[in-house]
Amino acid sequence: MDKLIKYQIIEEIIISEDEVILDQIRSLLMGEDFWDKTDEVSQKSIIQGIKDYESGKIVPHEAVMEKYRPNIKE
Repeated sequence: MDKLIKYQIIEEIIISEDEVILDQIRSLLMGEDFWDKTDEVSQKSIIQGIKDYESGKIVPHEAVMEKYRPNIKE
């Protein structure tokens, strides 16, 4: 990664007022695991989603869009 990109990232961090994003960046840089900060309901939902994916109980995004695109008014 070149220095310009690093400086751009630093600049965005400095001007950011978004505490959630700043906390996520801090956690990432400190090597903290997001899972430990994820609430139990979200953890269960993620686990269920993984199980659904592994068992083939999913519909690809493009298939859903193909089905519903005619109903979307722009």
